[in-house]
Amino acid sequence: MGSLRICGETLAAIPVIAQLAARYPDWHWLVTTSTPTGSERVTKSLSPILGGRLLHYYLPYDLPEFLNPFLEALNPTMLVIVETELWPNLLRLCRKRAIPALLANARLSEKSARGYGRFIGFTRSMLGNLDKVVAQYPVDAERFVSLGLPREKVVASGNIKFDLDIDLGLISEAQALSHQWRGSLNRKVWLAASTHAGEDEIILDAFSTLIKDFSDLLLVLVPRHPQRFDDVARLCQERGFQVSRRSSGGAPKADDQVLLGDTMGELLRFYGACDVAFVGGAWSLWEGTI
Repeated sequence: MGSLRICGETLAAIPVIAQLAARYPDWHWLVTTSTPTGSERVTKSLSPILGGRLLHYYLPYDLPEFLNPFLEALNPTMLVIVETELWPNLLRLCRKRAIPALLANARLSEKSARGYGRFIGFTRSMLGNLDKVVAQYPVDAERFVSLGLPREKVVASGNIKFDLDIDLGLISEAQALSHQWRGSLNRKVWLAASTHAGEDEIILDAFSTLIKDFSDLLLVLVPRHPQRFDDVARLCQERGFQVSRRSSGGAPKADDQVLLGDTMGELLRFYGACDVAFVGGAWSLWEGTI
């Protein structure tokens, strides 16, 4: 059984799964996530590719007493981790069971590298349980090497998200959505996608400034986690903005200033429908580097 650990990066995983699934058509795929959001994305995105070969479970806590029975029951052939999250006990137990471990589309910010570097002995031990790291860019690869990963174990291949094929039907849907949002005023659209707690306030502050010069600007605000939808809607209303919700099914009215993206599986369409996009989580990467 092939095993793929997705850390909130289903889009990045799709090209990996598509290639490996075509190469090994007899494999079944266990895809693990840690949130209901990730679970829903896995089902929608990967079921068309894998059909009956797809299994999904939540990954147990990174403790041997939970991981050992999990690995014993499912007996994966390979572990593929997408992007960033490294669980030391999972890697150690896979090494103990001779299960190869690959970190795909790996990225490592300067800030994260400094954090790992504070525990260099532990970090080197953990990285030693990886068989291969396919980094996004040479700078990411060098940071892994600086933390003790043998150079022969790492290669830079570019960001595999760019290998994702966008269906023509999806492009047409994004264009239709763009016309719907802009309306007769042909409004400009700013998308703030996958925002984390604390970022919505910053986005709304910036939006308050922008609408002084662009009075008909539409902000499409999409919180990363669905449990925050209602809280963010209230926040927008408390700031005095006229808010509509994507889940209502209708187009935003001319006087609506914020459209809350409170649906799942539509973010690619949203990107195709906007003029400018901000991706949440970016400020945590910038912190300490500017």
